[in-house]
Amino acid sequence: MFKSIEQISNDYNGQWVFMINCKKDKYNSIIGGEVVFHDKSMNAVLREMKSANHKGNSSYVRYVGEILHHYS
Repeated sequence: MFKSIEQISNDYNGQWVFMINCKKDKYNSIIGGEVVFHDKSMNAVLREMKSANHKGNSSYVRYVGEILHHYS
């Protein structure tokens, strides 16, 4: 099911998402897609992406949420 990037951000906040059939706007920014897999672990998502062996329409991996910076 297609979801907008806003819906994906709300549903999967703090997780990595693997999307297929992505749509882009006129500025070439991702505006949505179908979420195939999501997890808090980037490695888990990348493994799933590799095993899915998706061909055809565009696919995309992204982290949804705020990236915290740690200072020593």
